[in-house]
Amino acid sequence: MALGSAGAVTEMQRHYLSIIKTNADRLSDIVNDLLASVADRGRQAHMNFQAISLQRVIFEVVVLLQKKL
Repeated sequence: MALGSAGAVTEMQRHYLSIIKTNADRLSDIVNDLLASVADRGRQAHMNFQAISLQRVIFEVVVLLQKKL
C-alpha cells in the first residue's frame, strides 16, 4: 500500500485512479482536437459554460456502461 495525500492507497484504488487518469487524458485530447479543428477552419468557437451536476453525469455514464455489459 502506498501513502497518498489522503492516506493509504490500495492496489485496487491505484488501478481505478489509473483508469480515471487515462480517460481524463483521452477527453483532454478530444477537446484539444476539436478546438484545433475549429481554429483550422477559421471559425470562432462559441462555448456556453454552465454549472452541471457531476453526480448526474456520473450516474448517466454508469447507466450507459451498464447497458454494454
